[in-house]
Amino acid sequence: MTHALPSSAEVARGGEPESDGKPRWYLQQRFPLYVTARALSIIGDFATVTALAAHLYAMTGSGFGIAGLFVVRAVARLFGPLGGSLGDRFNPLRLLIGADLLACIVFAVAATQGGAVINLLLLTFLAEIGVTVSQPASRTYIARSIPAAARGRANAVLIGIGMVTAAVGAAVGGFLLSLDFAWPMLLNSGTFLISCLLLAWTSRVVDLGSPTKRSLSWSEFRQGFVDIRADAQTMTIVQAVLIMAFAFAIQRPAVVALVTGELAAAESAYGFVMAAQSVGAFVAALYLIRHRSAKPALVLLVGLTMLTVGNFGFAAAGTIALGVVASLVVGLGSSLREIASMTALQAAKAQDRIGLLMGSVMSVTFLADTLGSLAGGALIDATGARWTLVASGIITAGGAVYFAMLRRRTNNH
Repeated sequence: MTHALPSSAEVARGGEPESDGKPRWYLQQRFPLYVTARALSIIGDFATVTALAAHLYAMTGSGFGIAGLFVVRAVARLFGPLGGSLGDRFNPLRLLIGADLLACIVFAVAATQGGAVINLLLLTFLAEIGVTVSQPASRTYIARSIPAAARGRANAVLIGIGMVTAAVGAAVGGFLLSLDFAWPMLLNSGTFLISCLLLAWTSRVVDLGSPTKRSLSWSEFRQGFVDIRADAQTMTIVQAVLIMAFAFAIQRPAVVALVTGELAAAESAYGFVMAAQSVGAFVAALYLIRHRSAKPALVLLVGLTMLTVGNFGFAAAGTIALGVVASLVVGLGSSLREIASMTALQAAKAQDRIGLLMGSVMSVTFLADTLGSLAGGALIDATGARWTLVASGIITAGGAVYFAMLRRRTNNH
């Protein structure tokens, strides 16, 4: 038996229960079950990304080895409008199940057949095809199942718990890599399998309403970008997200090279640096859960500023301990940016095409990510990890200033 979506009165009250004793929104929509499924998949995913980044750098000895991993992940996501459009047409939970099942199979194969660099990159590309569907589907699920007034908290809970499990996954990935490369791959495969089972249970009790009946067409894919440009607030948020995606992609391989190269730490140390970043992100999410009235645009600006400070902190770090501190600051800023931008985009005007809009944003974001990863790899080989991190810090600082100017201009109009 399915549960109906929250009533308009319940939405107006921010998801609180009605006087007849109806359960709160997060229980009514089986939200804890959904978060648990996502958290389990994140554990395995971060273990794998951490292990793959360190393993490829050790195999190639080049910044391009690390950049190649993130480029492959990003290229698959350029098909975001297609993945997002599917979320408007089908039950997002079922799409998530299919994507997780694909990842389960891919990483099981990687554990036994993925030793060569080209094999690892091809298998990663296959897994990311699933993510191209699952990421916009996940955000569409929140937009379609959670009352509008409660979405900020829902996003903060999802990202906060996700960051805790990401910290666990990153640390576990570094440790398992020290034992054997196959172990983090097997962990990822297993967590995706469990996620499939939990999501299958959730999909039997949550009613997401009737999906759109529109047919797929090229004009509709273009419509996602038209919707972004037509909404000034959405356009401002997307521009900030793109700048930060580019800068963060430059920073990411540089941190690997800094920790395992210039600081001469073990590969497992990179896992703990990434775990610190996840802890910072969790703290930021907790803050936003408690402060419900925080304005997304202001939260986003604070997040961009903290990302700037963290990037320069990485560049100046002379020890792993200082790297951990910088990673905590980056985690705080990254979480504030992610929660604020996601909540703002879920409130876009084109609610009947929210999946398409999310997929379009994902597509251009990962185009910026691809370009940033290539730039980061080139900068590492040309100037070293520290100057690459300085470049990332300069870009994030410029992005924060640019967003503040756009926000003021939008408010004035």
